[in-house]
Amino acid sequence: VSERICRKSRNAQDNKTITTNETAAAAIVRLQMDTSPCSQPAFLAQAKLFREICARSRRVTGESDAQGQCWLHVQTDKHAVLETVGLAMSCLKRRKERSEIRQEAYNMMSNQLPLDFHAAAWAIGYPSTVEHIQELMKLAEKLNWNIFVVGGGHGSEAWSFGEGLVLSMLNMRSLQVINGNMDNSLKWDGPVLHMQAGVIWAEAYYAVGQAGGLLLGGSCATVGTVGFLMGGGFGYFSGSLGFGSDQVLRMKVVTADGNATIIDRANHADLFNAMRGGGQVGLAVVSDVWMRIFKRNKFGCFLKIDMKYLQYDDLGDWLFNLTTLRPKELHVKVRFQSAGVGKHWEERPLKALDYISVALTYVAEAGVKVKQDVIASIAQMMTFVDARLPLGCETRNWVECLKWSRMDCSIGHDFDKEGEDKYPIAGYGGSDGAWGGWHNLVSAERGLNQESLYTANYKHRTSVKSLLLMKLTMDTLNVAQTSVMKPRDYPVYVSFVWWGNGHWGQSTDAVADVHRNYSWLVI
Repeated sequence: VSERICRKSRNAQDNKTITTNETAAAAIVRLQMDTSPCSQPAFLAQAKLFREICARSRRVTGESDAQGQCWLHVQTDKHAVLETVGLAMSCLKRRKERSEIRQEAYNMMSNQLPLDFHAAAWAIGYPSTVEHIQELMKLAEKLNWNIFVVGGGHGSEAWSFGEGLVLSMLNMRSLQVINGNMDNSLKWDGPVLHMQAGVIWAEAYYAVGQAGGLLLGGSCATVGTVGFLMGGGFGYFSGSLGFGSDQVLRMKVVTADGNATIIDRANHADLFNAMRGGGQVGLAVVSDVWMRIFKRNKFGCFLKIDMKYLQYDDLGDWLFNLTTLRPKELHVKVRFQSAGVGKHWEERPLKALDYISVALTYVAEAGVKVKQDVIASIAQMMTFVDARLPLGCETRNWVECLKWSRMDCSIGHDFDKEGEDKYPIAGYGGSDGAWGGWHNLVSAERGLNQESLYTANYKHRTSVKSLLLMKLTMDTLNVAQTSVMKPRDYPVYVSFVWWGNGHWGQSTDAVADVHRNYSWLVI
């Protein structure tokens, strides 16, 4: 979807500006999006990703457009047990065969393959309100069933899958961009994003970008925001801002007894800190999150470039030395990629290894406002560590090579002004990006119109996630390349992400802080 088309098709739904009360203080809501997966701003509604999310929601509701409803799909052989509880419920119950429940859970988990291939949920609940969550959790308590929660459904091992009650937040997708001081106890007078547990980063980035701010979020548009934040959350801005969980100001949760409560630094601080990094272990069910939005002018220019190399020994000590030069500003990711056995297998120099990618993302200080200054700074760093020029740049110098970076220098974007037209487009290799601005850098917009984890029958499996290393060596890189080069019939990759080694961010007492001193994240 081009920016030109987006502007022509913009309608009143794109910017809903209202005034409301948020907690005890009056707060101005700059932009509000509906809770319905099928009610998106025009730009998102045209994307393949959101058409598929809408289709999934309609399958759940039986092609009904009714909003605010709760649905409970129950295995046929478990339906009689529900009747013995004697609990009045507003959720509409439907009987499903075990095979139907299993397929529904598989699709809902973004087609992730579950750890237990033979498991099937006993029931799947689709709440639309906090009251629905309370109702379903009280039912599970009466039946002594385990509870599993699905936010965006992007979990690497489909942990939200098992025998018991699965709660899907598919239909809880409302969000608000609040421009004003919500509550003095939060000790934050800047803008805030209030979102429900079904929101994914594509929606959050769009809304916050519309309002002229930026978020510390995930690098994949299809990831659920709340699961990311409860797990800690590492992103391109972590060098300067810390974990995503450090940006959470408040949560609304439902505890095991079915009570809904607000948690923050002043209310249930122990639970609040535990949820920010340890929330995925089952401490409570999150329905809403309030997190910080930063003004764009807090930072200078952003730059991102993907560089290709043939073998691991093209990297060498320069890669390790580079990460320590500017740990707050520079984000480094190394990826060994194979598309598997294909028609051109014998023609590849290294058979299964398609390439090694080194992705650099640079977040300049607020005073750096000119693209040429960013390029000169990074070129100086690459020359200092004696970095090898990537494929396609062998006969050039670093300044020429870096000109093909994606760049955003929209420093003057003002959060307090309305409208989107003033937001500049961030080019990639000379072509215009659909999102514009920093969205292009943190969550590639091209993913919105390609097959994703929300596409029916799309298969994806991440076998190891969140493996943290104290040190990365050439031997480690050699092992990664060797493992990727084994012949397979499917694509595979191994990535190493520079973790910061404790140089970045400030501690906020979140459980996630125990991971601060590692050097690399392996995916």
